[in-house]
Amino acid sequence: MAHPDLTIDITIVDVLENALDGQLTRERVDLMDSAEIDNLFDAVNCFYDEWRPAPPSDDLLRVHLGGWIARTANLGLARDLLDSALLYAHQVVVYDPVAAYFEPKRSRLRQLPNVQGAGIESDTAAVNQEAKGGYTYFGDNLEAHRSHVGMAVEQVAALAPLIREGVAVPIPHLRLTLQRQEQIFTAIRHLLRDPDYLALLTNPIDRPALTRDDGPNIRFLVTYPRTKQDKLLQEHGDAAYYLARTLGLAEAAHSSYLPPSGTEWAIYEQRLRRLGKQLSSRGRELYVAPAIVAAELPFLSGIPNKSLIAARQQADGFEHWRAALRRATRQVRSIPADGTEFVDEARRVLHDELGEVAGEVQRLTRRSSTLARSLREQSLNVSTGVAGVAASAALIGKPAPAVSGIVGTGLMKWLADALLPQPLGGTKGVLAHFIHHEGQPTEMDKWPEQETLVISPKD
Repeated sequence: MAHPDLTIDITIVDVLENALDGQLTRERVDLMDSAEIDNLFDAVNCFYDEWRPAPPSDDLLRVHLGGWIARTANLGLARDLLDSALLYAHQVVVYDPVAAYFEPKRSRLRQLPNVQGAGIESDTAAVNQEAKGGYTYFGDNLEAHRSHVGMAVEQVAALAPLIREGVAVPIPHLRLTLQRQEQIFTAIRHLLRDPDYLALLTNPIDRPALTRDDGPNIRFLVTYPRTKQDKLLQEHGDAAYYLARTLGLAEAAHSSYLPPSGTEWAIYEQRLRRLGKQLSSRGRELYVAPAIVAAELPFLSGIPNKSLIAARQQADGFEHWRAALRRATRQVRSIPADGTEFVDEARRVLHDELGEVAGEVQRLTRRSSTLARSLREQSLNVSTGVAGVAASAALIGKPAPAVSGIVGTGLMKWLADALLPQPLGGTKGVLAHFIHHEGQPTEMDKWPEQETLVISPKD
């Protein structure tokens, strides 16, 4: 059964079914003429003109794992991590591919500057490529529309039951990006001036930092970048853009950012330290205990949608895990945020609520013939921690504004909102992050590492 707070009245699935006679298939899209494509463009944009993300709940963990996983077209490891989040979290943010294709202002996505080199320049940043394509780009090309819309509709259809239940939360990520462009690019400038952040990109903890939504690609490098800024943009511009937009979209969707690797988590912690310094200068202290409980949970691959939905509803397994997480989240948010005592009490809550449930999930998965067929040799390490903000002695007893209101706008506000996404601006929250354990990797276990191709001027 769906949790009452997850149910919603109308979804993008309803909009598409109304336009496509209930048939969310590529074959039905192939029958569309130009007028029908135009009508669908209008219907999707009218829906998102009125759309607002559901406000967060005090006891539900809504997570955003970044664009590489939220982009539903990606397969292999990215899709397995998305499916895992759909099993273990209450709600998971995904990018709506139909909204992306029909975004009317897509070409206005602000682009990173071209990198100037020895007599040449490079225009290969991820966002620069993303600005191209879509409904307005292809104009009167009906076959292109059918092809791209058909793929997008099938991706939505694959998650339709979870979207209807409010488990998968589609967002118009390009529209939201357009609304936050100035803040994103301000954040990029700050990130590229931060030596601690750049050191984590240069020396990753486990996997390279994520740089783009669409997975592995070829990175074109110019020889002899003209300036230090050209060099920084060439080496780290995509990673900075990816992080800034990820946090901006997490804030927009009222969700918690859930880093999917050791490197991404280290970067997140580094940004939290920066947030802590800002809060300290404004009379608040940030307390973070990032990994109080670490649970080894089953990692499933290629699980059919029907099996995923059925598994979510099994009361003695995955549903029990989410119920325990809901209780823990509610209790943590009721603990006074007073530093070490808050962390100690939160540790007790998380151990009591989550400590035994992980074993139940493991046993259930092995007993189920359907789930056992999808069980991988690798496991997921789901680390759960807490964060809290306490007033300094001079401010105790005075009304505490929302944390995000203390740090202003832009990246730090998004970070605060993604850290503590509560309806009234919270001061306490639960943290989580997945770390994928390698075990015996398969051919599909491809992290989006970049192949490098150097562009040199002709002799």
